[in-house]
Amino acid sequence: MVSYKEIQASNALINDTTAPRVAVFVGGTSGIGMYTIRALVGTGASVRIYHVGRPSSEERMRAFVQELHALNPKAEVIWTEGEIALLAEAKSVCETVKRKEPRINLLFLSADVAQPLLSLVAVTSCAM
Repeated sequence: MVSYKEIQASNALINDTTAPRVAVFVGGTSGIGMYTIRALVGTGASVRIYHVGRPSSEERMRAFVQELHALNPKAEVIWTEGEIALLAEAKSVCETVKRKEPRINLLFLSADVAQPLLSLVAVTSCAM
């Protein structure tokens, strides 16, 4: 197992040259995903982040995006609404990013789909 000290040393190497140019964070509206976005933006690197989350998180995430912009004006964080437990919405989010970016350099999946999935299965045949 990699030690915490090694992780910190590796993270300290992230800068404009080494940072991922385009990142997609699915989830990340709280917990480890949100902290990871903050840490990446906090490196000061020029990065574009597509932050995908449920419609119910949008208002709270607007304040988070403003906080990130103040932390690093070179970072661009783009809120992208999507309920990824629904296959049609997952596909739509993918198409949105694909239209704008030739590639992504980092994909971070931290969405909590278990609870919404339980209620969606009964409601729609489109649930994952």
